[in-house]
Amino acid sequence: MQQVRKRKEGTPKVEKEEETVIIRAKEEHKEKEHHNKHSFFSPNPIPAKCTSKSYLVCMWLFLRLMGVIYFIAYLSFFLQVDGLLGKNGIMPAEAHYNKVKETYGEDIWVKAPSILWLINDYTHDFDLSTRIVCIAGMALSFFAAITASNLFLQFGLWFGYLSLVQVGQTFYSFQWDILLLEAGFLTIFIAPFYSYRKEGPSRSIMFLIKWLSFRLMFSSGVVKLNSTWTDLTAMNFHYYTQPLPPFTAWYLHNLPDWFHKVEVIMIFVVEIFVVCLIWRPRKFRIIAALIQMGLQVVIILSGNYNFFNWLSIVLFIPCLDDAFLLKWGFTRKLSAYFVSKYYPTPSKPKSSVVSFLLTMKGSLFFLLSIAIFGATLLPFSRLIAHQSLPEGITTLHSYTAPYHIANNYGLFAHMTTKRIELDIQGSDDGVNWKSYEFKYKPGNIYATPLLVSPYSPRLDWQLWFEALNSNKNSPWFVNFVAKLLEGSDEVSALLARNPFPNAPPKFIQSIRYDYKFTNWENSKCVDKNSEKIERGTKGCGAWWKRKLLDGHHLAPQTPENDFMRNFKKQKGWLTKKKNKNNKKKKKK
Repeated sequence: MQQVRKRKEGTPKVEKEEETVIIRAKEEHKEKEHHNKHSFFSPNPIPAKCTSKSYLVCMWLFLRLMGVIYFIAYLSFFLQVDGLLGKNGIMPAEAHYNKVKETYGEDIWVKAPSILWLINDYTHDFDLSTRIVCIAGMALSFFAAITASNLFLQFGLWFGYLSLVQVGQTFYSFQWDILLLEAGFLTIFIAPFYSYRKEGPSRSIMFLIKWLSFRLMFSSGVVKLNSTWTDLTAMNFHYYTQPLPPFTAWYLHNLPDWFHKVEVIMIFVVEIFVVCLIWRPRKFRIIAALIQMGLQVVIILSGNYNFFNWLSIVLFIPCLDDAFLLKWGFTRKLSAYFVSKYYPTPSKPKSSVVSFLLTMKGSLFFLLSIAIFGATLLPFSRLIAHQSLPEGITTLHSYTAPYHIANNYGLFAHMTTKRIELDIQGSDDGVNWKSYEFKYKPGNIYATPLLVSPYSPRLDWQLWFEALNSNKNSPWFVNFVAKLLEGSDEVSALLARNPFPNAPPKFIQSIRYDYKFTNWENSKCVDKNSEKIERGTKGCGAWWKRKLLDGHHLAPQTPENDFMRNFKKQKGWLTKKKNKNNKKKKKK
């Protein structure tokens, strides 16, 4: 009886203790919720349906960012097309079309597919046709960036840009152009037919996007295994010898040598070893993708590589997943929106017809993925193993070549150790020369280098390659000089300043300079006596120092000399004079 009484007397105390524990737990839970709401780094709650194998939100972000990249690419093309490819441009696209048509004949749609061939048959104006494709591409890409995208929209974007690249010739043969075409082709099959939430992304196509991002980075690392890179001196030259250095490159260049050696080591580690982790389990995959994105951000801030690095960041998004993005990638409200849209509770079951169609779609995409993967093995094997592959793979790659969907990559395989700049000068008497000024390439040593990425200044980029070509003048450069001698307004619009605005010069020549970044001491505006120096004198405020090199890159030329006329006639770029008598006969 006494034991029972003790138990009864102890019961209220136990209950009180349990109540206090429960109250404390509730208070701690409220404090955690309050902390999560107001903490910037706190993870967002995610539904149980959203696992590490869910990619609906991931692909939503991927598709819209691809729309942004396409818009930048089309806009950049539109702003330069008249000066680069117009009738009065440097390399007229219409003349190129006539050569392609003569070469391929009826096979032109297979060997060099382009919607421009069809549009030009109706407009009979190639310049107008290219503008139509550019404007249509900008409209479609803007729509893809802000609204729901589908397979047909992505196909239009890809084929439109392929059409422009087909006539772009030298100015549109860069790695970022073929990368956009390969990525854009895969994006067609990532996009849904009608409902992204019901269809979901194709796992086989997602594998190909990861395979593309892997090939891009791994190849860029492997091609650097040469003396300039392996002796850890490449970054000592990179910042001032890259095509269009921005002002940020000046500061990075002037960092200590040990820093540049660490940079080279880190580049090898990230591009060759870290990128391999995207094939490992989830945590390693996500960390590897974030590191690759970080590298691209650093390159964006230190160089003008157009939309190349922006596109590279987008390509690593499929290495993430919805669980990561919803937890860490968005604000709490935006994350809740995506959860309600893509992971509703309860979710409607799919009908048998929809399930059958999705199964058929998945099977077709799987077979397509095998074919594309096989085609990409040829350029990748040449880089890695240098061994011949079965004839079937070689044939498959040859079929895909006109569409640029299985490409070879590799950036800065050989680091240039000198920066040669061309100074293009005009004169009316052959004695007094005035320099043409460009918008983005180095010229005036006191002009601040600009950071213009993701815009693509094609002429300035191409002049960097031309300066490296010391043995022979490129055809496009000779015609560029010819257009300046003719006074082409379209070509002049690509320049920052034309020293002959009223009438073209009688002579044009091209001379060479060796350019280098100044250092902290050279650019000071204080002399030895600590007195201030006026900016623009004695190196004060100079970003560059330059030295004139012997010999001409292009000897003085006149509009009608034999060299210029024979060259333009050979290339089919000779300006035809209009005959008024012929016009009258046609009217009659």
